[in-house]
Amino acid sequence: MSQINVNNIRAKDGVGAVGFPGGINATGVVTATSFSGNLTGNVTGNVTGNLTGNVTGNLTGNVTGNTSGTA
Repeated sequence: MSQINVNNIRAKDGVGAVGFPGGINATGVVTATSFSGNLTGNVTGNVTGNLTGNVTGNLTGNVTGNTSGTA
C-alpha cells in the first residue's frame, strides 16, 4: 500500500472540487454536503432535510413536518 503525506489536495484549476472516481476511505472527521448510504451509530446534532428509511432506537427532540408509518 502506498502512502501520501500532504497538507492540501486541490483540483488542477486550484479551486475546484477533487474527484475520487474509485471511492475513498476516510478516517476521522469528514464534512460533506450530502450523504447516501447506511448510517450506524449515534448521531449528535441536527438533521435537516428529508429522512427516508427506517429509524431503529430512540428519537429525542422535536420532530416537525409530515410523518408516516407505524410506531
